[in-house]
Amino acid sequence: MLTSAVVYAKPMPLTAARYAQQLGVGMDVDWARTERGIREFDPLVVRDFKAKGLTHVRIRVAGAPTEARLIHLRKLVEACEYYGVIPIIAYQADAYKNRSQRQP
Repeated sequence: MLTSAVVYAKPMPLTAARYAQQLGVGMDVDWARTERGIREFDPLVVRDFKAKGLTHVRIRVAGAPTEARLIHLRKLVEACEYYGVIPIIAYQADAYKNRSQRQP
């Protein structure tokens, strides 16, 4: 009689260092932070970043989450997905940061 056993190893917890290592080389971008960045975004830039070896972009977002900004953000994420670049959304909440610094 033949028997086999399958052993499943418990996955290692994802630490900040391991997460950064898995992300690889990336770049901060202002494609959703400034009016110029929003206006001048071209999806082919994502392709060019990937060709240069970047594996992720941190998309800095500022301003009120209007419908137009959310549609633009979706466009950014879709371009990243299409070209195989990991999009990381980083909302810039200056009002909250400044408020917490004023409180004792």
